[in-house]
Amino acid sequence: MNRSKISPLLMVSEGEVSAEGSEISPWLRLDTRGGVVVWSTILIVIPLVMYYYLVGTGIEETKVGAYVGAAFVLISMLAWASTYIFRVATKDMTYARQLRDYENAVLQKRLDELADDEIQALMEEIDEEENESIPLTDKASSVTMDISQSPNLPSSE
Repeated sequence: MNRSKISPLLMVSEGEVSAEGSEISPWLRLDTRGGVVVWSTILIVIPLVMYYYLVGTGIEETKVGAYVGAAFVLISMLAWASTYIFRVATKDMTYARQLRDYENAVLQKRLDELADDEIQALMEEIDEEENESIPLTDKASSVTMDISQSPNLPSSE
C-alpha cells in the first residue's frame, strides 16, 4: 500500500504540494502553519486598530465595541459563506473529491487488469473516433453577400 508522507511544514500530502501552484507565499497560504499564524494575527489586529481609531474620533466606547464586533462577525460570516459557495461551484468539496478519486482508482484498476493487446485496441478505437469527428467551421466565413444586390439598402444613385 502506497502511503504518502505528510509534510510537517505544509498540512497536505507531498503529492498535493507538487501539483499545486506555489504562486502565493507560504506565509499567506492558509494550509501552512506560517499562514495560520499570519492570518490569525491580522484578524486580531484589524478589529483592534478599527476600535482605537473610532474611539479616537470621539465615538462612545460601548457603541464602537458593538459596531466593530458586529462588523467583524458579519464580514467573517460572509467570507466563510463565500468560500463554501466557491468550493461548491468548483466541485472541490470532500465528497466530490472522494468520488473522483474512487472513480479514478476503479478505472486504473480496470486498466491494470487489461492485457497489452486490449489496451492497444482501445487506443486505436479512440484514435479512429477522433479522426471521424468533423470540426465545426465558422459558417459566417463561408457566406458571402453582394451588398449592392441587397433589396433592403437604398441605392446610392
